[in-house]
Amino acid sequence: MQAPIEEARRELVIELRGAPGVTMIGIGECDSLPCLRVYVVELTAELRALIPDEHRGWKVDVRESGQIEAFEPS
Repeated sequence: MQAPIEEARRELVIELRGAPGVTMIGIGECDSLPCLRVYVVELTAELRALIPDEHRGWKVDVRESGQIEAFEPS
């Protein structure tokens, strides 16, 4: 049975916490269906092996984001 996507996202955040190169985990759309989206600085073979293709019944899409820095308004 498929878990609610928000719950699956929270679990994936915990699972990947501290993984070097993971910048953000969110919810997106893949082929017109909701999916989990993992953003990484650079997709390496090590990260690809660490990130599942599916989590709790939801497709996991990996995207390279480059380095993300906090925005500080002036």
